[in-house]
Amino acid sequence: MPPPQPSVTRLNTTQLRRLNRVVLALHEESLQAHELEPLIDLIEQLLPVSCVSIDEASLRDGSVRHRGGRRLESIPQLDERIAQFCHQNPLIVQARDGNFSPAKISDFVTFHVLQRTAFYQEIARFLPGWRDQAAVPIQLPGVSLGFALNRDRPFTSEELLMLELLQPHLQAVLYRCTQYLELATQSPLTPREREVLHWVSEGKRDADIACILKLSVRTVEQHVHACLRKLGVETRAAGAAEVWRARNRTGAGPDGSGTAVQRQS
Repeated sequence: MPPPQPSVTRLNTTQLRRLNRVVLALHEESLQAHELEPLIDLIEQLLPVSCVSIDEASLRDGSVRHRGGRRLESIPQLDERIAQFCHQNPLIVQARDGNFSPAKISDFVTFHVLQRTAFYQEIARFLPGWRDQAAVPIQLPGVSLGFALNRDRPFTSEELLMLELLQPHLQAVLYRCTQYLELATQSPLTPREREVLHWVSEGKRDADIACILKLSVRTVEQHVHACLRKLGVETRAAGAAEVWRARNRTGAGPDGSGTAVQRQS
């Protein structure tokens, strides 16, 4: 008898369409550094959740601070409690062990066991009907940013798969938002324009960029023209030079090392 085949999680047509809509909207969002509310809006379009918390863990000392969220008013002294007790969250423990994939608490610990932790007693129990949390970790220079999605019932395997497919897009968009601290523009660059500008600065031709980003060459050309106009330069060489000057000032290399955000003139 052949060994049993592992189960494979699949998304249905409705879930795929919803994921595609959110991903497309994410790449077209004119997101600026530290502006997280639009991302919460998109995540709530993807999955039904009761509340969202966005927390930041330092890769240097492991400290956690609250960055934003929605419908968390029922938790008293929220910032202080997250800083003091969030490190006992099973998902934070998994991240410290090197698991940076989207995950849900119910996969690691039973609700009965979780109730005995300080994370539950000091944070989760204040959320009405709370039963599970799914988290999407994002690695940025020097920090790990976690989108914690909470609700009154367990997350399904299909929903976790949707978060896994969304994660690299969130990663790319947030990285582009935090890449160039000293890059002054006449008007905000969109996430897609930042992606195109990144590859322009790496010496890629429009056809190469189109292949990398799975866009048409014509679309890439339009994005390049928009980037040059917003930078106030006339040639792609001048645009690339502006990017590299910004990287040199901040110490942020193309691999994401260093800390940087876009600054408007």
